[in-house]
Amino acid sequence: MKIKNLDFSLTVNNIFDKEYISIINTTDYKTLGSTYQTGAPFTVYASVSVTF
Repeated sequence: MKIKNLDFSLTVNNIFDKEYISIINTTDYKTLGSTYQTGAPFTVYASVSVTF
């Protein structure tokens, strides 16, 4: 069995682990409602893809 393709991937989010607001959703000013979502914490994703 011969490997045709081998791919490695590494993704790092929020490398300094800072707190931040990622999404601000403002609604109509008359409803006085806004929502805030926090950003992702320090995260590392790794993947390997092999094609035979």
